[in-house]
Amino acid sequence: MARLGVDAVEGVTDMVEALHRTIVTLAGLTRHVGLAGERRPSSLVYGTIRKVNRLVGKGLDAQLNNYLDDTGIMARPLARHAVVSALNGVIGDRLHAQGSPLAIRMSLRYAGQSLRPDDIAPLLHQSKGKVLLMLHGLCMNDMQWQRQGQDHGKQLADTLGYVPLYLHYNTGLHISQNGRELAALLESLFPAQGPLTELHMLCHSMGGLVARSACHYAGHAGQAWANSLENIVFLGSPHQGAPLEKGGNWLGQLLTISPYSAPFVPLATLRSAGITDLRHGSLCDEDWQGKDRFAEDKKPHPLPLPSAARCFTLAGEAGESGGTLARHVIGDGLVPVKSALGWHSDNRRNLNFANENQRVIKKINHMQLLNDPRVYQMLQHWFSDRESGRTAL
Repeated sequence: MARLGVDAVEGVTDMVEALHRTIVTLAGLTRHVGLAGERRPSSLVYGTIRKVNRLVGKGLDAQLNNYLDDTGIMARPLARHAVVSALNGVIGDRLHAQGSPLAIRMSLRYAGQSLRPDDIAPLLHQSKGKVLLMLHGLCMNDMQWQRQGQDHGKQLADTLGYVPLYLHYNTGLHISQNGRELAALLESLFPAQGPLTELHMLCHSMGGLVARSACHYAGHAGQAWANSLENIVFLGSPHQGAPLEKGGNWLGQLLTISPYSAPFVPLATLRSAGITDLRHGSLCDEDWQGKDRFAEDKKPHPLPLPSAARCFTLAGEAGESGGTLARHVIGDGLVPVKSALGWHSDNRRNLNFANENQRVIKKINHMQLLNDPRVYQMLQHWFSDRESGRTAL
């Protein structure tokens, strides 16, 4: 929290200085005192605040490093683990750029512990090379797959003899950055540590977009792990974007209308790169490189579902009526039904899930997708489908 305070002081100082200059300029004070003369003392004050604040920040970073193990994971209770994960979701890109010890580094985890390369081989041997990989959503972590005593992935993996691995990653980074890193991580670990005979992915929310991005980059690079990928399940993934992020972008544009509100634009642009990628479901580097992610509102490059894997999707609907508002706006409270099912009026962007591979469950919100028994029953049904001689998710 102290480290957050340091960043807040930096941001507030920038806003106050910008507002100060705006008021001086628009009020016509420059005609009397001269803008250059007015700016020198104020810039000195603001500059001094920044220098002192940055010294405090460096001291805090040194202290935080004492709590890190060699995998970059902090030894912390579950509550603090959740807070750090939420923080990374909101400003994880800034933490990463600053080299902050609070920035989460991607890792595979098992039973709440980060895995080192040498830990992979025994797990693969135990499951005969069958892996179920879980990818969490925005502001979350690997431990939050267990909700109210239920962990869909672990229960399914135990039933079918798979080893359940959990991805832990900085959800504030661009989705394509996490997708590239995941693809490279899987390629570096599995071929070196033992045969990967089957890989299945169970993805919640943003995790589904990271999985699709990883598949895209694995295909481009010809990575071997992608040949073992058999099934992907998406739970409430915003394939076509999320309305809340679109609202945040509109707020940022409205603040630029008045010169007096313009200094407060940083409040609207506080949200991370990962969050802005959720506006339309951006999965590629080309969607953001060389662009202002807050000003640009262009549709992302369309990416089809991975052709080599069987893909399934499940959407939640918080209401009971099933009307237009419930399905296309509210959805599960965060992701509209249409977005979760990959529907789009532009055929190039429509993901075209097979009818039998998509489901809508009513009276369920975004987080309840992780523990609702109806969801698990659906997963069991998909698992038991042995079409084409394969166990399917």
